[in-house]
Amino acid sequence: MVELLQAQITRATAATTAGIPRAYWVHWKGATDYDNILWAELRGNNVGDKDKAQVGQSLILLAGEKLQGYTQDSSNGGTCDFFLAYKITEFDA
Repeated sequence: MVELLQAQITRATAATTAGIPRAYWVHWKGATDYDNILWAELRGNNVGDKDKAQVGQSLILLAGEKLQGYTQDSSNGGTCDFFLAYKITEFDA
């Protein structure tokens, strides 16, 4: 059971050419079957710009499913701080 998902991005230094940095979670139900379930993305290029998203008690992972966090930044130069976190409880049958 996924109890909490968080995604956050903070612009640490301005980019030369700003892109769109993203932090997001993907729920994989199979090799090619997936859903993007939570994401944060920045549209600004100022130091300190921030976006965050979080959700609680979001889903139950079944056998063979997985949850993966991803980050990406299409900007040239500059830096971003990314934060992805989760809390999962596993049950035995």
